[in-house]
Amino acid sequence: MLQPMQSNHAPASSETGIFNRRWRAIVFHLEKRSLECRLESVLRAAVGHETNSTPQGAREYQLLCAEADSLCSAFAHRWNLDLENLKARIPGLSKLESLSTPRAAMNYAKLTCCGIVAIPVVSFLTGTVAGLVRLGFHLVGGH
Repeated sequence: MLQPMQSNHAPASSETGIFNRRWRAIVFHLEKRSLECRLESVLRAAVGHETNSTPQGAREYQLLCAEADSLCSAFAHRWNLDLENLKARIPGLSKLESLSTPRAAMNYAKLTCCGIVAIPVVSFLTGTVAGLVRLGFHLVGGH
């Protein structure tokens, strides 16, 4: 990649300062474009895996997410940018992060305990309501 030459000496004239600023702007634009192209290929690979029904949290997504993170952090460090702000400006990265984290597994032990308690309680309440309805019919209807 192109890197501007840095000097400890002050520019000889204002034209040199303008040239250096323009040169830095050109290099920044080129490196930004390079970052966008690399991230585009990473995100395109993630979409391909998603199309092939790769499960969420798979190793492929984690590798792609790590590569995207390293590209963004290198660019942010090189140009002294806020990493979180940079990531917020690239919408596909949040989708890639969500694909790289595995889904939380359902807690079947908790569900089983809840079922063991809930089924008898519901049965008892249903029987109580049925008994009260029968009592009401006997009091009102008389048979």
